[in-house]
Amino acid sequence: MDYNHYIHLRQLQYFIDAAECLSFTKAAEKNHIAQTAMSQNIINIERQLGLKLFKRTRHYVALTESGKSFYADARHLLTNFSQAVANAWQIENGCTGILTIGFQGLHEKKILPELIRKFREQHPDIQITLIQDSIQNLSQKLETNKLDLIFTISFEPFHTETITEKIVSSEPICAVLPQDHYLSGKRKVKRNVFSNDPVIFVNPKISEYTFKAMIRDCQKTGFIPNITTYTSDVESALMLVSAGMGITFFPKCCCEINPGLTFIDLDKDSRVEIVARFKKDTSNPAVFLFEQILNHNVSH
Repeated sequence: MDYNHYIHLRQLQYFIDAAECLSFTKAAEKNHIAQTAMSQNIINIERQLGLKLFKRTRHYVALTESGKSFYADARHLLTNFSQAVANAWQIENGCTGILTIGFQGLHEKKILPELIRKFREQHPDIQITLIQDSIQNLSQKLETNKLDLIFTISFEPFHTETITEKIVSSEPICAVLPQDHYLSGKRKVKRNVFSNDPVIFVNPKISEYTFKAMIRDCQKTGFIPNITTYTSDVESALMLVSAGMGITFFPKCCCEINPGLTFIDLDKDSRVEIVARFKKDTSNPAVFLFEQILNHNVSH
């Protein structure tokens, strides 16, 4: 028989207190009810279960063997229930849970670790999962709730009615050269000095909007890049530059953490914004806790 329909949690608590006090009077005082109400509660439980849970005499109250067994399981049940409520409350309020963050690559590696460190200091019980992917895949996974939060460059369009965007940093775009390039000693140059250099870019099929934005940025200064090689990601492009196969143009933050490369500022200051994006209607409260970290630690 399923007894869950007949015995309520409060009744179980009364029974547990009576079993631990071995006194209906003390158990009643603990729960601020009359002794007769406590006794009647125990009688009702015994009737509903069809069991004798207590031995009663004029001088003492003791648990029967079935009472001892029922007490152990009832206490375990109430403990689990209380923990279940606490766990659900913590998740609802963002105290525990999982935050899945997507990032594109080198652009975010300068700033993301510090943001995560500060977040973990305040919310150590929230697990963070990192997923690296292309900018287009990141946007798709955010839309389909496979990611809670993404970090990316701001070239890609987004739906302002459903997505919140926070600017994390603004990075200058620089020329990236191999260390033995004849211009590697320069501090600042015009783009057109690279008219004869082979240029390496990320394949437009991988990130169409990023490619078009970089081309527009070049054309604004009258420079038409001589693109000879396409790569699948930023890391591959930088590796080929380091190997002497050409030059490229990327945000400065990408280059500062790559040995074997030289980066040179451009005379026309071009910048790209690194942004964090998340859905406005996200059901994960940890996202808004991370947003607080962004608001307190990112200066625009």
